[in-house]
Amino acid sequence: MEPTPASLAGLRLKRGERERALARLRAGEAVLVSEPYAMRHDVGPGDDVRLDTPRGRQRFPIAGVYYDYNTDRGIVLMHRSLYRQWWNDPRYSSVGVLVDDGADRDAVMRRIRALAAEAQSPVAVRDAASIRARSLEVFDQTFAITRVLRLLALGVAFVGVLTALLALQTERRRELAILRATGATPGQVAVQVTLQTLLMGLLAGLFALPLGLGLAEMLIHVINERAFGWSITTRVAPLLLGEALALAVVAALLAAVAPAWRAARLEPAHALRSE
Repeated sequence: MEPTPASLAGLRLKRGERERALARLRAGEAVLVSEPYAMRHDVGPGDDVRLDTPRGRQRFPIAGVYYDYNTDRGIVLMHRSLYRQWWNDPRYSSVGVLVDDGADRDAVMRRIRALAAEAQSPVAVRDAASIRARSLEVFDQTFAITRVLRLLALGVAFVGVLTALLALQTERRRELAILRATGATPGQVAVQVTLQTLLMGLLAGLFALPLGLGLAEMLIHVINERAFGWSITTRVAPLLLGEALALAVVAALLAAVAPAWRAARLEPAHALRSE
């Protein structure tokens, strides 16, 4: 590649000092390798990558490791001058065109296609925005199953809390009957059961948050790296954590409806006699 400030703006390094690594890349002194390449070949800054050239196998020092999601096979990024020095290949395989703000992208793409047609050169012209939109669409389709799993998890939590409450209410039948017999109103008993359930949901949500974050870290930095060779930058969204906690409380509240209703309708005399 022939790096320019614009082309390197979105290049994020995972390992290596950015300014020094880019300076060595521009000078043709070293190369950058993608994260999948570094993972698969167990290399990093300070190591060498060996490549076969028309002049024999050569060593190229690695200045840094950058994030890349184009391929899981790995990429070696070097300056074009260094590439031509060892491969003597003047051809270009791809060209990036940066469009000024406010310019008509469709018109620019039509002009590029027209120039390619005049030169009788088979050129594929793609808009970065459309590629990004399509990529996000594919990601949404890929991870749609996670939304279903989230709903299933919520349903399982609801059923689990409901079952636990019904079992607990059966064990506390005599206790609730004594409360009613000593003057507690049906509403007070129902409120007590509801508050206890809300507390259970809140505690469950608070315990689940660190467990979920730990599981996410394991998926991103262990399983994902071993499976694909690349990782994702972890960003914790407080809004999503609050949403998860709220869902836990709401699930507990819904699960408390039936037990609270049964507790409020409990007949003290019948419950005490049955004990």
